[in-house]
Amino acid sequence: MELQVVNNKIYEIRGRRVMLDFELAQLYGIQTRVLKQAVRRNIERFEGEDFMFELTESEYNSAPMFEGDLELIGGDITGVVLGGIQSGGVNSTVSTNVISAMAFYDFFEGYQKPLNQFIPYIGFGLGYADVTTVLNLADLYGDLSRDLDLTNYGELVELADGSTYTVFYTSEKNTANIAGLLALGFSYGVADGVYLDGGVRFTYVPQIKWALSNADESKQREWFEAKNIFYTNIMLGLRFEF
Repeated sequence: MELQVVNNKIYEIRGRRVMLDFELAQLYGIQTRVLKQAVRRNIERFEGEDFMFELTESEYNSAPMFEGDLELIGGDITGVVLGGIQSGGVNSTVSTNVISAMAFYDFFEGYQKPLNQFIPYIGFGLGYADVTTVLNLADLYGDLSRDLDLTNYGELVELADGSTYTVFYTSEKNTANIAGLLALGFSYGVADGVYLDGGVRFTYVPQIKWALSNADESKQREWFEAKNIFYTNIMLGLRFEF
């Protein structure tokens, strides 16, 4: 068995170097359930978190969102870097609602828009974007739990060896933005004033923010942000012209 293969399957979680059960089973060439059965039959050998512990859902789903260093906003935490190999992991969802007004220009010759043929168009618009982020922050390496300023945003869990780490609350943050829109596509006239539209719409949002919240969500701490976000949508519909 190559040493590099084993090293690639070792992770540091809660300040410990561990392997996941299904990857350990793969190394031994057995099914995960067989490995678990063997552990249960010899459970006295694996007592305490020094030998085995279960990951929380947020810890298992966590993955670094960015490679490299990520600038923190809303405060400074000395020695903590959110990035590819340090600090915590992030599991997040982002939902965006856009209300916009757009103007379209159709490319055709003459004064009367023709029927039964494809007509390219371009569209521009401005709108209001309401962005909601849901953040699950996992302290995979234990360093965030050592910062007393963050204890209000999660619950301290004590391990068997007396050490503690923070399980952060699921946090929601709303960000209001002015959005810019660009649309490219074609229309096809099916009747007077009725056109079948198909195309692509690009939406620009200046920034999206993530924040940590306390238990009752009465207090938030902005944690990080992403700038210059572009969304792409496929459009298909009917256009009525008067």
